[in-house]
Amino acid sequence: IINGSLLGDSSISLPNHGTGNSYLCKSNVDYEHLLYFANQIFSKNPESRITGPFENKSGYENSKPFYRLSTYSKPELTILRKKWYPDGIKIIPK
Repeated sequence: IINGSLLGDSSISLPNHGTGNSYLCKSNVDYEHLLYFANQIFSKNPESRITGPFENKSGYENSKPFYRLSTYSKPELTILRKKWYPDGIKIIPK
């Protein structure tokens, strides 16, 4: 499910200050969509990993507030980040 979400609008962030592990981020205007996704990857309290709503400052006239899901930092996500962002730019790995 994580690799599939990375084909869309999910991303894996760099560790803070270049140390530690990476974490997955996913934003969406639909809270229920993020809650469904969170239920797929978290066994306990998935709603606790969703924050928002945040004001959308994209500049579009009909912009809607959005929610953000962030996972815990994990070494497995650091490994995935190296595959999906080999030169710091997101690609589809082979």
